[in-house]
Formats: sequence, C-alpha cells, structure tokens
Amino acid sequence: MADVCPAEAVTAVAGPAVHEALACPKCRAPALAAGAARFTCAACGASYPVQGGVPSLIVAGAKVLAGEEARLEFWDEGWKKRFGHAVALSREEVRAMREKFRAQMEEERYASVTLFDPERLAGKRLLNVGCGAGEEGLLFSGYGADYIGIDFSPAAASITTTLIARAGWRGVAYQAEAERLPIATASIDYVYTNGVLHHTPDTADTMREIHRVLKPGGIAVIGLYATNSAQFLWYRLHAILHGRLTRGAIARWLDAATEGEWRTAERVNQLTKTYTRKQFAALLRAAGFSDFTLEQSMLLVRDTPVMGRIAARIAPGLGTARLDRFGMMLMATCRKM
Repeated sequence: MADVCPAEAVTAVAGPAVHEALACPKCRAPALAAGAARFTCAACGASYPVQGGVPSLIVAGAKVLAGEEARLEFWDEGWKKRFGHAVALSREEVRAMREKFRAQMEEERYASVTLFDPERLAGKRLLNVGCGAGEEGLLFSGYGADYIGIDFSPAAASITTTLIARAGWRGVAYQAEAERLPIATASIDYVYTNGVLHHTPDTADTMREIHRVLKPGGIAVIGLYATNSAQFLWYRLHAILHGRLTRGAIARWLDAATEGEWRTAERVNQLTKTYTRKQFAALLRAAGFSDFTLEQSMLLVRDTPVMGRIAARIAPGLGTARLDRFGMMLMATCRKM
C-alpha cells in the first residue's frame, strides 16, 4: 500500500507514547529498536522484519506464518478488496470516511461511540486488537488517542497506518497475533476489540493478553459473536436445512458461510466461533477480570434474517427500528483491578 511509514519513522508518526508501549512478543521486554528493514529486541536478540512498510511483530515459527496460510489469505485479500481504494483518498475524503463510520456506530449504539469520546481518549494510549482496514483507527485517533492497531493481516495494518497518517492524526498499526501481543505489560489505558477474537484459534489466550497489557484501572471493551442472536440462530437453522446435522458439521458450515463481504475468488472464511453469556463470562474470569458487565447489542429490524428485508419493503421506516438485546454481538466492558 502507498504512503506507509518506514520503520524508522514510527516514533515521528505515532508519537513516543505509542513507541514506548511496544515490547518483544517473544520475551515481552520493552526493548524493541526500529530500523529501516526490521525491528530488533535489545533484550533477547529476536528480529522482526518490516515487509511492505509494515512491521511484522510475530514470533518466528508462529502458526499464522506457517500453517494458517488460508486463514491469513482470506482476510488479507478481503481487506484489500474492501478498503484498498481508500489509500488514494485525500485528507478531506479520509476524514469524511471517519464521520460516516462514526454516524453508523452511533445509529447502532456501539461502545466505540457510546463509551469513548475526545474527553476520555485524548492523550490516552488505546490498543485496537484486530484493527481491520482503518475505520476504527480513524475513529479513535480522531478522538486524540495515542493509537496502536494490531491485525494479523498485513494489508489491514498497512491501510490503517496510511489512513491515519493521511488524516493527520497519531497512530500506527502492526502485523501481530492477538494471542501474543507485542505490547508491554501494564502499558495500555484502553483496549477495544470488536468482532475479532471469535476468529482467533485461541480466544482464551487473547483474553489473557488483553488483561496483561492493561494498566491497573484500565478499561477493555470486547465484542464476541452471540450464540443466541437472530443472525446466528438463522445460520444454524440454515445449516440444518442443508443437511448439516451434527455439531461439527454445523460449525464447519458456520465457518464457510460467514464473513461473505471479505470473500474473494474461491476463498472462504476458515474460523468463526460464537459464545453464550455464560461462556463469555467464564473466559473473562479465567483471564483475570472480575469487574465486568455483559450486554447484547441491539438489532435493527432491517438486519433481521429474511423477515427484516420484507418488513423494510412493506414499511421503509420500520427498517431502522431497534430490537434491544437481539443483536449479533455480546459486548463486555471490563476494568482491570
């Protein structure tokens, strides 16, 4: 992607508060030095390449680099398809893109806008786990946060860094694994991750990592797919109607049938999990969180499977009506004690 900042310019673009939070994902020491072609850990000597302008802060031999090529390729090519054009936008167009996204989040009452604002985030360090291709990065850096995005898709990290720089705000994104964050312990004020960790191989590890990097008193907002939601009840019914009758067969159907907006060529999604409130709460407690709330997102009538489209055609205004606690996301707001 164009205009991505080289490794040695990370501090200048993102600000020292961002760079100081980086740590070696292998030994966890906050001793990463940026060079033109790689990051090097002064403590253990581990080296991390910069490829296409994106630092790849993933431990050598990790499955994401060898063994999960199909999962990585699905997301990487999907992000290019959906947002690759955005790197050619002007500053004004990028900022307009942010405002459109913010308005959408307000309509759907996401925590990214109901909980966060400039007064809360200005000058605070925010880690966005699974940053995608820039919309959340623009939202939070536009609030004045010292923004760090991580995504295991290098295309997503590249686009995010480019758009934040184009908008004139502080922030940078890296390729990294949520199961082993390249972030120093107790260095982050806020973590935001929505619609991401249910696609990771070890969601429990990602929760423990989020708890580790938060400062005492820090806040994490975590969104996972809700098993008991209109969308996922429909997905499972659809699988059964197509002859997938065992739990394993339904799970495989769910993997391949979801995330269609990212699909390119013959590539399909490799991994999607859903959670009940009880399962989500157990993950949070096992990670070390004792102070948290769980809420299910609301559902717009237009997004109800099958019936939503019919209702919206019959009465156009009905499409934006809200059905509380039937949405596809379970949202946890957690404080580290």
